[in-house]
Amino acid sequence: LFGWSQEEVRGKKWIPLVLPNRLRNIYEEGMRIFLTKGASPLFDQTFEHYGIDREQKEIPIEVTLSVVSSKGSHRIFALIHDISKRRQYELQRLRTE
Repeated sequence: LFGWSQEEVRGKKWIPLVLPNRLRNIYEEGMRIFLTKGASPLFDQTFEHYGIDREQKEIPIEVTLSVVSSKGSHRIFALIHDISKRRQYELQRLRTE
């Protein structure tokens, strides 16, 4: 995951590993809203913005958050994709049109 091995990220919070400082508050606030209200505008949507890799280099990413609730407990799943190649392809296509 963005230069990290599975062993290095297992059990760690994903927000500080993947998001630049300027975006962390948005996701942390979305999580707080979920914990207090049981819902958040961050869930079940896909967002494109910038993330960071292990060397703190910004890369375009796509993030989808989902929550599964069962018996009073919640599991939050974050699907995070590096979309650098897609962005490069889009830019090339725009230049050739």
